[in-house]
Amino acid sequence: MVRSAKVSRSMTFRQSVKIQVAQPEFEPFASLRHLDLASLRDAARGEIELGYVKAEDCRQLVRAVFQKGMVTAVQVEPCGVDQAAHMSPELVRLLNAARRHVVSGQRTVPLPISVREFFTGTNIIDIDQLPCYVMTVFGIRMLCCQDQNGKWTCSTRGVILQPAPKV
Repeated sequence: MVRSAKVSRSMTFRQSVKIQVAQPEFEPFASLRHLDLASLRDAARGEIELGYVKAEDCRQLVRAVFQKGMVTAVQVEPCGVDQAAHMSPELVRLLNAARRHVVSGQRTVPLPISVREFFTGTNIIDIDQLPCYVMTVFGIRMLCCQDQNGKWTCSTRGVILQPAPKV
């Protein structure tokens, strides 16, 4: 009997690739101008729906979380999809590098921030409050958003990429 030689079909190599990063469009709800800021400032805790992050194939709902008169987080819901895949550590590093390039040199508004400051002026769509990006790598467009804990979620035509669970 002849045995076949075991051939490795897997390899790893490095390659430079062009990555395009852009901020997606944010569509705020018209009702935001009618908010009672005094009531929000006095409320112990709550959430306000702000609008949608719009990408080519999905709209993600954006909420501000507030507590004791301060906006403490901005949450972006992932697109409704059928399946999830785990994100490689390399992709997480790539997303963090892309964010650093986009944020570089821009004015930042750190959280927490008072409800009054957040809902006046342009802070509501400031890049630090809405860390979402449309990335194109190898012609594949992904809408990626980062939560306040630094965790990324990326959506691309029916698949959500999430960080792999720690073992």
